[in-house]
Amino acid sequence: MMGAGLDAAAQIGKPEKEGFVPAPDRPWAGHVDWKFPENAQHIPVPPPDPIDLLPIASQAKLRRLEWDAKEASGASAAVNSEIRFLRDHAREQRDKAAEAAYQAKEDRAYRPRAEAAERAAASAEAQLKAAQAREAAANDRANTVGGLLSSVRDFIANLGGMTVIEIEAPTIRKIPADIPAEIEAKRRRLRELQADRRRVEVAPWPAADSKAALHQQLLSLAAAPDVGPLVDGRGGKIAFAPSFHHGVGPDAFKFVLWLLHDLAVEKIGELIDQFAQPPEDALGETDRRQMLEQIAGDMLEVERSECGLIELAAERGLQIAHRADVNPQAYLGVRLEGMKS
Repeated sequence: MMGAGLDAAAQIGKPEKEGFVPAPDRPWAGHVDWKFPENAQHIPVPPPDPIDLLPIASQAKLRRLEWDAKEASGASAAVNSEIRFLRDHAREQRDKAAEAAYQAKEDRAYRPRAEAAERAAASAEAQLKAAQAREAAANDRANTVGGLLSSVRDFIANLGGMTVIEIEAPTIRKIPADIPAEIEAKRRRLRELQADRRRVEVAPWPAADSKAALHQQLLSLAAAPDVGPLVDGRGGKIAFAPSFHHGVGPDAFKFVLWLLHDLAVEKIGELIDQFAQPPEDALGETDRRQMLEQIAGDMLEVERSECGLIELAAERGLQIAHRADVNPQAYLGVRLEGMKS
């Protein structure tokens, strides 16, 4: 009791700690209540986690994917360590087998020992090959899951001002008897759509569009002379566009191209007609954009169905990995609205 009284007396007259006030009903307890200091500078609020922009169900999928990536990375590292051990063990067994075989040549009494050493070496080699197969599978899974996680994180980081809206899972009217085969059918359809997208991307331009682009390009290359110095009353000289490729002096190419613009358009247009593809194979900018948008929408719908089948398989205890390049919108079960900020 006496010690407590001395401690309380010692607190009298001491300056209060900034941000703390004594409890009015318990002055002996010291500075236990805290208040924000009036002279404290503003404490910046940390930016929100982009993951918080996702719906709850999508956040759960992302967390599960992060866990899968850690587990796959750990499994790959464990197998790699096992490979190093088994490789050294197999080398040791091969050396012992070689030594025993040499002794057996000198003395037949060593033949049983040589045969046992050969069996041990063969067993070590088999264990190493089995581990290498597991290593390839583990590394493949780690790369696939890691690639998907990286793609999803990039998707979240580049949302900008777009709104993420959760969508209902695709309705599977009839559960397929062979889910893996159905998933492979979806992936085969995706490969077909990817081929269609590639054909649209590399389709030639119509001759009319090519000639319109030709006209604009020639206009950008041509340059008319500046006659202002001749007409301003000071007796100046005509000014040609300077050359940046051949040192100091006018650029004759720009002047001639300006002078003979119509002739250049006509002659180069004839070359375009000569090499142009049939009209039925050509695609203009509008048609190309519309077809690419349609293919992208079809691919997203197929990928949503694929992801739904993979989740259905998981519910039935069948683990099938998502593709590393699956559309993050399909994996997370979301769609986007609005424009990027």
